Amino acid sequence: MTNQSHWPGGPPPPPPETTKKRRGVNSKETPSWGTDLKHTVIGAVAMSAFWTLLMLLSATGMMKTGSRHVIEPEPLWAAFLAAGGTVAWGFGLVSAKRNDNGFRPTGLPSFLLSAVVLATLIQAILMLLWPLVVDEIAFANTAFIAYASDPQAFVLISVFLLALYAWTTTCSLGFATDRISTNLLGVLGIFVVGGVGVWRAIVIFGNPLNESSIAVWAVIALLGLILLWVLATVTMKKQQGSKLGQPNGYLGNTMVWDRSSRKY
Repeated sequence: MTNQSHWPGGPPPPPPETTKKRRGVNSKETPSWGTDLKHTVIGAVAMSAFWTLLMLLSATGMMKTGSRHVIEPEPLWAAFLAAGGTVAWGFGLVSAKRNDNGFRPTGLPSFLLSAVVLATLIQAILMLLWPLVVDEIAFANTAFIAYASDPQAFVLISVFLLALYAWTTTCSLGFATDRISTNLLGVLGIFVVGGVGVWRAIVIFGNPLNESSIAVWAVIALLGLILLWVLATVTMKKQQGSKLGQPNGYLGNTMVWDRSSRKY
């Protein structure tokens, strides 16, 4: 047996099996499609409930900024919460602890589309509580104050949310790889969509219902969903193709990822 003191600079290197195990200490295998969707929906419920809680708290006068300015339930605040929630959603899809970064190598398009629709539905339902506590003077005769009572107002804001969720999710695909360039594009895209979302939410929430806007946002949402499906399919194919030729690419029906090399 070789004494450890005979190795310069410390103990001998671990055998290959130990090295492989250590490399996977902080990684998690891809869960099943259903389990993945369940966890994502739970996260969507938690986030939407959090934004709703902030909206409700703002009606109490207890929320203040650093300058002691009271945050009130006005159009700007409602727009920030509604659109800001989709930004948090985009980043929430990313999981650095998982080998696939949170973007499954199988069934990705159907998973993301299902997640987007369910997340939109969850936020749209919880936002029905918002008009109950908003400043009725600030929201007088607006689409937002009629959100819970006018079907057209509900449809307008719902398709608007669907568009934001679709486009932020599409941008989040930039994190499906370990390339710094695509990661930066993902960050930039999510913030751009979020910024535009806040701007347009102020217009929608603070003005009377514009029926023509329903068709406009429905088209924007549809384009986002189509692009999401296409890019998710391309991403999934690349993920599978890049691992098929590696000896440790698959173990049975479970894909095992090797993130030891990072591309730029």
